[in-house]
Parts: sequence; structure tokens; C-alpha cells
Amino acid sequence: LLYSGEKPAVAGVRLLPIDSLNSYMTLRKVAEAASSSHIALLNDACPLLLGQNAMLRFAQVMEYTGAVMAYSDFLERSGENIKLHPLIAYQLGSVRDDFDFGPLLFFDASAFKSCVTDMDPSVVYSSLYDLRLRLSERFLPFHLNEPLYTVLPKDKVSSEEKQFAYVDPRNRGVQVERERVFTEYLKRVGAYLEP
Repeated sequence: LLYSGEKPAVAGVRLLPIDSLNSYMTLRKVAEAASSSHIALLNDACPLLLGQNAMLRFAQVMEYTGAVMAYSDFLERSGENIKLHPLIAYQLGSVRDDFDFGPLLFFDASAFKSCVTDMDPSVVYSSLYDLRLRLSERFLPFHLNEPLYTVLPKDKVSSEEKQFAYVDPRNRGVQVERERVFTEYLKRVGAYLEP
């Protein structure tokens, strides 16, 4: 279990203190601690309920398709209402750093570890983005067009806040780093054009 801040009181679970899910050090800790064939990451601090056999379904689909990363549709609960939150399929060229994978990501542990080994340790804000781009070079992330979990209510960030976060001067370091990660991706796939 990854945590930042105060150590949670959870029995029978290995606890890994982290600074941020997006840092290289966090992904390295996950890679070093992983002892199973798959890794599940919650990329959003939101409470959720897994559907029956959700993890098994992810593993089965990844084994059948050969995918190294998978994500699924999910349900959203708001009070007594539950609605489907469908996601779109990842395609070649789906490189936005805010692509909606939903909060739960599922990875092939071997591919995860291999990609983390190749990553730049100085990346602080964009390692999860870098990981996704590196994995997509092997096999595009696989979308399960079925809801495998339910997201419970949490505090919402306004859509206007999200849309304009990239121009906030406080996010300048993040933006510069994401551009560097993306530029390196373009070079690796042979799509980089010199200025």
C-alpha cells in the first residue's frame, strides 16, 4: 500500500511511503516491491469498490490480448444514483498527459519493471506519464469496455480549474518536465522533428 503523510494503520499489508505517485522514486519502489505478475495502481485519491473478480478479469484480458497495461469503464455512485462512466479506447497518437484512464490502472509487472529501469531518475512530476508512453511503445493500453469497479463520491475539481491548470504559473516546472518526457518519447518512436 502506497501512502504519503501520516502512516495508515493497516494490518497485514506492506506499506510504502511515497512523495507523489508521479515521481520516479515512487514507481521504482513499486517495481522493487512487486512480487506478483501484475501491478494495480490507483492514480487518483478516490474511494472505490472493486467488482466481483475485477482483478482476475484484468489479468485474464491482459493474458489473452498480450497487453502490458489495461484500464476499464467504471460506475460512479452519487448518493443513491449509480451511472456508467464509459472511457474511450487508447489509439496510436493518444498522447495527452490527461488522457482519461479512470482511477484504476492495471499493469504487467515485468513490463512495468523493465520500463521503470529505463526511465530518467530525475523526473519528479511526470513518471506515470513517461511509464504510459513507454508501455505504449510495446503494446497500446487495452480498454476493457465493461465496468469493473465503482467510484464513490469525493470532492470535485471544477472543469474550468482542470482545463486551465497548465497555464497556472505554479505548474511551470510540471509543464517543462512533461514536454521533456514527451520529446524523448517522440525521439524513441522516430517521430521527432528538429526545430
